[in-house]
Amino acid sequence: MKLDNQLNQLDVYQSNIKAATNEMNLTYDSLGAMYEQIDIINSLTVQAANATTTPESAKAIAIEIKERVNTIQDKLNVKYMDNYIFSGPYTAKAAYAQGDDGNITYQGSSKSAGKRNLTISQDTTFNYNITGDELMGGIEIKVHNDETGEDEIVTTDFFTQMKELSELLNADTIDHDAIRNKLDVINAAGDKISQTQGAVSAQVAKLDTTQSINEATIVNLTEN
Repeated sequence: MKLDNQLNQLDVYQSNIKAATNEMNLTYDSLGAMYEQIDIINSLTVQAANATTTPESAKAIAIEIKERVNTIQDKLNVKYMDNYIFSGPYTAKAAYAQGDDGNITYQGSSKSAGKRNLTISQDTTFNYNITGDELMGGIEIKVHNDETGEDEIVTTDFFTQMKELSELLNADTIDHDAIRNKLDVINAAGDKISQTQGAVSAQVAKLDTTQSINEATIVNLTEN
């Protein structure tokens, strides 16, 4: 009976690992798709920042960037089973929503709300909680203060800056320098996504290792 109980518990662990691995793989692929869109937005912004870009060309670029931003929002609202995987512990609500004013804001729970946990072996818990606001927010950029004449570090988020970029691109007079300054935000967001993707890859490797250990334990218990 003791052996049967241990085997049954190991089956639960393996099922948890399978579910976590599937979600982490979906997370990894979603992050990769977001990074591709960020890279395209970066190229389009570089093109728009060129002094030869006309207001008409800038407006066309704004339309394409908006499509890319909407794609990123869709990827942040991806679901595994019934869970929005970038909404934090509260997975029943989509991570991001766009209001009537055009602002794309985070709707999920914050990182401080806790983590989602699964037990994957005896005394081992797998924690995962990639929130959209952590991924796309908290971006630090350098801004020049005209009053003090000094540069200051301010915290912003990707979607707010993309709305400002859209306004710059749709203006009757193009401020190429202001457009160029948005590249710092775009690059920072790309770096965060890339780093997060690397962390997810490490988590999947941990799951694979634990799964192999559990399989060996199952074999030993079955033989016993």
